[in-house]
Amino acid sequence: MARARFLQCPHGAELAVITSGSSGSLLSTAATQLSIPAVATQVADTIGAGDSYMSALIHGLLNRTGEGLAPSVLETIGRSASMAAAIT
Repeated sequence: MARARFLQCPHGAELAVITSGSSGSLLSTAATQLSIPAVATQVADTIGAGDSYMSALIHGLLNRTGEGLAPSVLETIGRSASMAAAIT
């Protein structure tokens, strides 16, 4: 409920992202909600994984095509960000 209000307010965000470690992440717009699974990896240390996720997310958003925040675009960006976190 709060997600919908946050994304629909006049000056609100167009995209909300929630990361949940090994449970994956949730990418939401006012029209779409995608659950992206975490990439399975053997974890030795989690330091930097969140920063890597955010860096890949920002990179994907800055380099997206004219499709805006279409579900296919969000899925590609989310999977890339999950992979970056797993590598870290």
